[in-house]
Amino acid sequence: MSDLVNNILNDTKSNEKDLQLINNDIYYILDLIYKNNLSTKNIINKQKITSILINNYEYYDPESTDVFGGDYIKYIPKEVEDIEDIKMKNGGFLIASTIDSFTLKNGKRIWKINFNTNIIFRKLNNDERFRMMISNYKF
Repeated sequence: MSDLVNNILNDTKSNEKDLQLINNDIYYILDLIYKNNLSTKNIINKQKITSILINNYEYYDPESTDVFGGDYIKYIPKEVEDIEDIKMKNGGFLIASTIDSFTLKNGKRIWKINFNTNIIFRKLNNDERFRMMISNYKF
């Protein structure tokens, strides 16, 4: 019986996401976004965005990230009017998804965002963060 439990636990741990890896992805993506656009506003924007995303969000990769109705989504448009002031959008709750877009709702406002034109982040829920913390704990 204990071998079965150990196998299940080991299998679960190998499938768990690691919070440090998720954070590293965020740092890497933000570095790519801002590396050629280090205006004063963008330095401040990058710091604000980093403090919001780290330990709370994960980068959305359509091929490997699971999303569910009700997940909170934030995003950074790939095309911006002012390259010296790149900001993250407030986002909304996921109410529908297709192969290439999400439909979000925040208050009475409903809109779609396309995967190809936005860099998307999904908010981690408390259970996910807790599982990641205990999966990294060394007994």
